[in-house]
Parts: sequence; C-alpha cells; structure tokens
Amino acid sequence: MELLFPDPQYREEVTGYMLSLEPGFRDIVMTTKDDRAIETIWANVKLHDDRRVGIGIDISERKQMEDKLREQALMLDQVQDAIVALDDRGHISYMNNTAYEMYEIERDSGVVGTKIGEYYIVQWDHMFTEEDMYKILDKIGTWKGENIHVTAKGKRLWVDSVVSAIKDAAGNITGIISSMRDISGRKKLEHKLQVKAEEQKKASELFENLLYITAHDLKGPIANMFLALNLIDRVEDADKKSETMEIFRPLVSRLENTIKGLTGILQVQKTDESAAGNVNFESIINEIMHDHRDTLYEGTLQYDFSEKPDVCYIEPFLSSIMKNLINNAIKYSRDNVPLKIEVKTTRAENGYTLLTIKDNGIGMDMEKHGEQLFTPFKRISPSKAEGTGVGLYIIKNIIEKNGGYIEVKSTPGEGTEFYCYLREYATP
Repeated sequence: MELLFPDPQYREEVTGYMLSLEPGFRDIVMTTKDDRAIETIWANVKLHDDRRVGIGIDISERKQMEDKLREQALMLDQVQDAIVALDDRGHISYMNNTAYEMYEIERDSGVVGTKIGEYYIVQWDHMFTEEDMYKILDKIGTWKGENIHVTAKGKRLWVDSVVSAIKDAAGNITGIISSMRDISGRKKLEHKLQVKAEEQKKASELFENLLYITAHDLKGPIANMFLALNLIDRVEDADKKSETMEIFRPLVSRLENTIKGLTGILQVQKTDESAAGNVNFESIINEIMHDHRDTLYEGTLQYDFSEKPDVCYIEPFLSSIMKNLINNAIKYSRDNVPLKIEVKTTRAENGYTLLTIKDNGIGMDMEKHGEQLFTPFKRISPSKAEGTGVGLYIIKNIIEKNGGYIEVKSTPGEGTEFYCYLREYATP
C-alpha cells in the first residue's frame, strides 16, 4: 500500500475508513510525491469471506467542475436579471436569486426538478406561440421577445426575455436557459405616455374643430346683428326702433346657446379622476324627474336598477349623460303618442356597467345620419326642437374619455335606444 500511496496520512485515513466498515462513501484528499492534492472518493466493500475491499476513484476533475459551477452560480446570483434553466422536459435545473424574488418563490421550496408551470405561466400571443419560439431556437439557437408572465400568486409581469438553446453534439435541444427582466414599470410608463399622446392629439383636433365651429356658428348671428344695427340707424320713429330691437332676441339666444355648447365641450376635457366616487343611479333619476315633473308624470319614465344600483364614477359626468339622453327623449317624442322612457342598468362583460336608455320617440335613420350623430353642433332634426347640437357629442366624449363606449339603435317612427358602456373607476 505504501508503494501505491506514499502519503502516510492518506494511507492512515484510508486504512481507518476500510477497517471501520462504514457503509457509503467518503471523500479523502491525497497528496502525491510531487505535492499535488488529488480529490478521491472511497467506498467500503465486505466480501463473503470477511475480506475487505476498498475502492478509490480519482474525482479531481469532477470536483474542479463542481467548483466552477459553484463559482458560476454565485456570479449568476449577483445578476439583476432572472436566470432560469430548464431541461428537455421543462423541469427546472437552475434558478438564481433574482428569479426567486421576481416570481415570489420561497428559496427552500425545492424548485429543482419541478415543472416551471408550477411557478409561472407565459401568456403567448395567438400570432406567436411557444412552439414558434422552439422552432427559432432549433434554427438559430436564440430567441428574444416580450410577453406577460402570470405567477402562481396571480401577479402579472411584463417580461423581456432572452432564451438560448442548449444542444447536444447531434444538434438536438436538451434544455434552455432564459434570462428575464421585469419591465412592468416601463410598460406602465409607455402606456401612460401613449394615452397622453392620444389625449393631446384629440385635444389638438378638438381645438381645430372648435375654431371652425366658433367661426361658423358665430359668423351668422354677428352678421345679422350688424344688419339689424344698420336698420335701426335708418329708423327714426322711437316705437319702430323698439320693435326692430326685438330682432336681437333670437340672435342673442343663438349666440348664448353656441357659447354654452362650447363651454360644455371644454368642461369635459377637465377630467379629475380623484372626483370619482360611488354614485346612485336612482338619485340622479329622481333629480331628472323633479326637473321635468310636468312632463314625466307617472308611468312615463320607468327604471330598473336592481342588478346594478350604483357605479363608481364622476358624478357630474354621469348626471350629464343621463340628463342629456332623457332630455333628448322628451324633445324628440312623437306627437299624439304618449311618451315612454325606459332606463336600466346591468353588469356587462369585461367589467363594464351598461346603462340603457330607450324611448318611443320619432327615431332616426341610422344609415343616413349615423356618422353625423355625434358631430358637435350638428342637429339631426332641427325642426323638431331647439338646441345647440352638442349634447350627444358631450355624452360620447365623456364616456370615451373615461374608458367606455356608446352604441345606438334607432328606427324612424319607433324610437331610439342608447347603450352606454361605463368603465367603472376603482373603488376609493
């Protein structure tokens, strides 16, 4: 034994281990003649005739590889990106500290060897699937992209991923390594900037429209007023001057209505989300019925708020929507036909609250007037009732600015039905 193992300390340790007949294995370091340290592993074997056999294996290379892997793992644990390695069955073979933190996984939960789907699910776009990613990995070895990861606790993360394939000598994929970065904050900021840009674009378009509308709708009354003033200058009789002055009444009234309409449009642009609160539909209906108590007698207006009695919304906006639509129903009622208005609220898909207002009025031809219905200062039936023609524009603007949308169904001679899909604010 001295010839094979010149290191006396090593011989003593190996001999002691063999004599102990301890089951299993033991790592023992051997020093060679040239003072090199060699890592070995020994196993005890007892033969049937009580002889003892010691089996020793040089594991220096394996130990060096393990040390390198530990060093690499330590380096990966310092990386700010989440690193996850999977084998060819989709089982986790490695996960760094950032990955544990990002996906809210306990370090002692024993993730190695388990399916990655137990900790997060990747939401693939219907235009690009996980299978498509593997096709790219098979072809070029790397894929980069963004998608949503949903953790086991239901948290949604926007993730920027770089996925690399691990291949064997034959070029077959035996696993993948993913480097992932949580970009949820960046995505939220991008969304806010996009919404802001869209709002600025709409505001710019609105400003241009208002300039045109102001010039168009104020030009006529002002020109007529100048004509009336010239006419008054030519009239000498005081009584006739007084009669001529009456010409100004409708002109001033038209100017006032136009200014009110412009003010209403501008007011909608000043949305303050902090003003949102729980609003009761019936309380607004009661105000409307009181304002129109001479018109909305018993049975004229029927409502059902049993499914959705309240909504978290900006109260003046909801009041404006309901008052404008019910005012229109009253204005555009049919002659010699008892007015009937139905108001109802229900829960719609995707979290919307659906406010439906239906009347049996004159209705309108949607194929003919549908595109102009929500155009400001455009009146579909000018002969039926007075107004500015901005009511429906304001309603649509309010609903869309607050995340909802509006739909209309109408039949001439039968009535109109408005469907207001309200995006509810988060409960304060």
